[in-house]
Amino acid sequence: MKTMLNIGDYALHKATGKFGQVVAYGHEIIDSAYLATLKVEVVDDAQINKKTFVEDVTSNWMPVQPGEVSEHEISHNVSESSNVLTRV
Repeated sequence: MKTMLNIGDYALHKATGKFGQVVAYGHEIIDSAYLATLKVEVVDDAQINKKTFVEDVTSNWMPVQPGEVSEHEISHNVSESSNVLTRV
């Protein structure tokens, strides 16, 4: 199983159990250490009309097989004003 996640891959957050599609890379600096992060558009059934993004260090995400998440579960037609970014 591959462990490197690329943009477009699906990922599962190990601590929260949230899953979604990787949309960007980022970084955090903690105690003078540079840590790579992933920004993931998560699937949230309770907020169908809202894109929800979670950003966390790459080690907290694991790959999900493409067949485990169907494309229709992630909304692509949402206005910019309804976007939410959560840092974990």
